[in-house]
Amino acid sequence: MLEDTGLMEMRTENFDSAIGCFEQARTDYAKREDIMRCVLEECDALIKSGKRKRALDLARSVLSIVPDSPACRLLRKLETELTSKPTPVATPRRGGT
Repeated sequence: MLEDTGLMEMRTENFDSAIGCFEQARTDYAKREDIMRCVLEECDALIKSGKRKRALDLARSVLSIVPDSPACRLLRKLETELTSKPTPVATPRRGGT
Protein backbone atom coordinates (compact mmCIF):
# COMPACT_ATOMS: atom_id res chain seq x y z
CA MET A 1 0.00 0.00 0.00
CA LEU A 2 2.79 2.46 0.88
CA GLU A 3 4.60 1.63 -2.32
CA ASP A 4 1.45 2.40 -4.31
CA THR A 5 1.08 5.70 -2.45
CA GLY A 6 4.71 6.48 -3.29
CA LEU A 7 4.05 5.84 -6.96
CA MET A 8 1.03 8.16 -6.86
CA GLU A 9 3.14 10.83 -5.17
CA MET A 10 5.76 10.42 -7.91
CA ARG A 11 3.14 11.00 -10.60
CA THR A 12 2.20 14.31 -8.97
CA GLU A 13 5.89 15.22 -8.48
CA ASN A 14 5.67 15.13 -4.67
CA PHE A 15 9.08 13.51 -4.55
CA ASP A 16 9.79 13.98 -0.84
CA SER A 17 6.53 12.26 0.06
CA ALA A 18 7.27 9.50 -2.45
CA ILE A 19 10.73 8.97 -0.96
CA GLY A 20 9.24 8.64 2.51
CA CYS A 21 6.68 6.11 1.28
CA PHE A 22 9.33 4.00 -0.46
CA GLU A 23 11.60 4.11 2.62
CA GLN A 24 8.75 2.91 4.83
CA ALA A 25 7.65 0.25 2.33
CA ARG A 26 11.22 -1.11 2.24
CA THR A 27 11.20 -1.63 5.97
CA ASP A 28 7.77 -3.27 5.91
CA TYR A 29 8.49 -5.80 3.17
CA ALA A 30 9.95 -9.22 3.91
CA LYS A 31 10.66 -10.46 0.37
CA ARG A 32 13.94 -9.32 -1.13
CA GLU A 33 12.38 -8.75 -4.56
CA ASP A 34 9.85 -6.34 -3.06
CA ILE A 35 12.56 -4.48 -1.18
CA MET A 36 14.72 -4.20 -4.29
CA ARG A 37 11.80 -2.83 -6.30
CA CYS A 38 11.27 -0.15 -3.63
CA VAL A 39 14.97 0.69 -3.68
CA LEU A 40 14.84 1.24 -7.45
CA GLU A 41 11.72 3.39 -7.12
CA GLU A 42 13.26 5.35 -4.27
CA CYS A 43 16.43 5.97 -6.30
CA ASP A 44 14.27 7.26 -9.14
CA ALA A 45 12.45 9.64 -6.78
CA LEU A 46 15.74 10.82 -5.29
CA ILE A 47 17.18 11.56 -8.73
CA LYS A 48 14.06 13.40 -9.85
CA SER A 49 14.16 15.50 -6.67
CA GLY A 50 17.78 16.49 -7.32
CA LYS A 51 19.25 14.23 -4.63
CA ARG A 52 21.61 12.32 -6.88
CA LYS A 53 24.20 11.71 -4.16
CA ARG A 54 21.60 10.13 -1.88
CA ALA A 55 20.45 7.93 -4.78
CA LEU A 56 24.04 6.87 -5.43
CA ASP A 57 24.65 6.18 -1.73
CA LEU A 58 21.47 4.08 -1.52
CA ALA A 59 22.35 2.11 -4.65
CA ARG A 60 25.88 1.41 -3.42
CA SER A 61 24.67 0.43 0.03
CA VAL A 62 22.19 -2.08 -1.34
CA LEU A 63 24.74 -3.43 -3.83
CA SER A 64 27.11 -4.17 -0.97
CA ILE A 65 24.41 -5.96 1.03
CA VAL A 66 22.80 -8.10 -1.69
CA PRO A 67 25.24 -8.29 -4.62
CA ASP A 68 23.60 -11.43 -6.04
CA SER A 69 20.08 -10.06 -6.53
CA PRO A 70 18.82 -9.96 -10.14
CA ALA A 71 17.91 -6.28 -9.57
CA CYS A 72 21.57 -5.47 -8.98
CA ARG A 73 22.10 -5.18 -12.72
CA LEU A 74 19.77 -2.21 -12.69
CA LEU A 75 21.43 -0.73 -9.62
CA ARG A 76 24.87 -1.08 -11.22
CA LYS A 77 23.58 0.64 -14.35
CA LEU A 78 22.15 3.39 -12.19
CA GLU A 79 25.46 3.70 -10.32
CA THR A 80 27.32 4.04 -13.62
CA GLU A 81 24.92 6.71 -14.85
CA LEU A 82 25.19 8.65 -11.59
CA THR A 83 29.00 8.57 -11.54
CA SER A 84 29.68 9.29 -15.20
CA LYS A 85 30.15 12.84 -16.34
CA PRO A 86 27.51 14.13 -18.73
CA THR A 87 28.53 14.24 -22.36
CA PRO A 88 28.68 17.81 -23.61
CA VAL A 89 26.06 18.60 -26.19
CA ALA A 90 27.37 20.11 -29.39
CA THR A 91 25.59 23.29 -30.41
CA PRO A 92 25.44 24.22 -34.07
CA ARG A 93 27.26 27.38 -35.04
CA ARG A 94 25.55 30.12 -36.94
CA GLY A 95 26.84 31.08 -40.35
CA GLY A 96 27.78 27.55 -41.38
CA THR A 97 31.28 27.57 -39.91
